[in-house]
Amino acid sequence: MDAPGDTDPGSAGGIAGIGRDLVGLYLLGLRGSGKTSLGEELAQQLGFEHVDLDASIAKREGRPVGEVLEDFGEEMFRKVEARQLKFELGGLLKGKRILSLGGGSVESPEIRQTLKMLRQEKHWRGVWIECEPRELERRVRMSGGMGSRPRLLGRGIQEEMRLLLTRRARHFKELSDLRFSNPGGRIDQRAMELLAILGRTTDL
Repeated sequence: MDAPGDTDPGSAGGIAGIGRDLVGLYLLGLRGSGKTSLGEELAQQLGFEHVDLDASIAKREGRPVGEVLEDFGEEMFRKVEARQLKFELGGLLKGKRILSLGGGSVESPEIRQTLKMLRQEKHWRGVWIECEPRELERRVRMSGGMGSRPRLLGRGIQEEMRLLLTRRARHFKELSDLRFSNPGGRIDQRAMELLAILGRTTDL
């Protein structure tokens, strides 16, 4: 039984407490892991503003982000991501925000430097959203398949996801405070589970 005055982190009062203490949160992970949907739901539950880096790029370029990546190529696209994050930074620092990053954003040294600054100097927290390759493939196909984004490695979806994870895992680990598995299910419940984990940690 909880001690008098204790609050369940997943309750309305617990969520309000997390919202008071949390300055900002960014979500990392492979494409299809649920960064955008979780980010939107977390923002709604906490009363924060949600910023999606891919959506911001698409709005600025006036076309789907997959087309931008295909036209520019991966190396130039990372520079576009870094430029867009720099553009968004002023707004991110003005209030409480949830930031959903693109799956490959961590491959940009400039973005890694910005995320480290947010954690170390501005007291943001980072969460690595994990998901099994088979589930990632299902979500990618449901969202329009690989046609919505060019394959970066020219492989099958699951194989590409495994290879990209191998390439990016060290950055996800370095830049995150915790890892959160998102196998599916109701997004509001998954968001509440993540908030409960955040609420049980002591270094908000």
